[in-house]
Amino acid sequence: PLSPAGAARLEVEARALRSLAGPGVQALVEAGEDAEGPYLVSELVPGALLSERVLGGPLEDLEVRRIGAALAATLDRIHRTTWLHGDLAPGNVRLDGTGRPILLDFGQAGPIDERPVGRGTPAYLSPEEAGGAGKTPAAEAWSLGILLWELAAGSHPLAPDGRAQGVPEGAALAGVATPPSIRNPRVSPLLDHWIGELLQEDPHDRPALAAVAEALATGGGDGSLASHDDPWAARNSLPLAEIGRAHV
Repeated sequence: PLSPAGAARLEVEARALRSLAGPGVQALVEAGEDAEGPYLVSELVPGALLSERVLGGPLEDLEVRRIGAALAATLDRIHRTTWLHGDLAPGNVRLDGTGRPILLDFGQAGPIDERPVGRGTPAYLSPEEAGGAGKTPAAEAWSLGILLWELAAGSHPLAPDGRAQGVPEGAALAGVATPPSIRNPRVSPLLDHWIGELLQEDPHDRPALAAVAEALATGGGDGSLASHDDPWAARNSLPLAEIGRAHV
């Protein structure tokens, strides 16, 4: 049987799934209580986890943009409904039969105005969370940026060996200094740009997720970036050739 704390957490998860029912979120089939205690049954989503997909190397630019647009739109809807997912990471996103990303595992979800029970997967925590701050919509925007960097490059930007499990404790405090195109030259300037915006170290500088969703979905053409500052410019302290060698 679940502990009282476990039962309370399950009830919050059920509340979150009821509130957030809709596109991009795993559906709640049933929630109730039996002789063993409270339970919930979620929709079975067939398909591969993003954590499985990235094992095969970088995804194509168009697919990363499509996944990013859908996840940004889903997160925007979650935040506007005043919830936080609580643990955005490739292991909690499954591509369904149509290739659409579905957010799973709302076990660490919580209302925006309440402190979440958990911190989420360490490799996807924002700099402010690594420094001890709580989770916010802006922190989840950072997590999305890390996830998309990983899909685009085929490796995690903060891990010496490229694997999320190898990210050192507190690595996010130093930020992410290089765009994914350093590891994968096929990444488009458009994707480089918006990943850079999501990975702004100051949470107030990160873009609205609705804007990210629209930009990645429509493409907009790389020429549309001419009016934007390069979000990577101030971070690249090494010549590109040196950065490339450092990440081989």
